[in-house]
Amino acid sequence: MRMIPRSKGFPLHAKVFSGVFALSVIGNLIFDLGVPVFWPLAVWSIGLAFHFFIASAGEVPEEWVESRAEELRYKSYDYDHIRDIRQRVEERDVTVTHHAEREKSPYQ
Repeated sequence: MRMIPRSKGFPLHAKVFSGVFALSVIGNLIFDLGVPVFWPLAVWSIGLAFHFFIASAGEVPEEWVESRAEELRYKSYDYDHIRDIRQRVEERDVTVTHHAEREKSPYQ
């Protein structure tokens, strides 16, 4: 679950945007002001999206860090498997030899 970033003024920006958006849409519906609101709100929406991405990029939740570290610890079993394969390659074990190589006779 992604949380809304709390840093860099994003919550205030989102509240101001929501308020202005609601007032402009309601104002246009009720009073028919004839003022175009779509394009200013569309541009502001893009700006708000960029603000969200910038604010959330600098903030990493501690729970995510812990779960990612735990996941990597559990997956560390793979290192032993890789070490075993390297050792078998160095020893030229038949289990890691290409099948075409295994079928060759030493007298060819």
